[in-house]
Amino acid sequence: MTDTKVALLAVLLFAMAAATIAIVPRIAQLWDQEDCALIAKQNREGFPPVDMPEWCKPYGY
Repeated sequence: MTDTKVALLAVLLFAMAAATIAIVPRIAQLWDQEDCALIAKQNREGFPPVDMPEWCKPYGY
């Protein structure tokens, strides 16, 4: 491979790693919100009540 191709490949891999690092926390946050919404829905619909976890408070549950 030429030096230019190696440099472009390195830049591409760095960009992919940066994008992955940036998006993973947001995906985890969405999963947390979805879990909190499910617990709240089940508590409203008469399932055996579950205490809302502490980490749901920032989402307004």
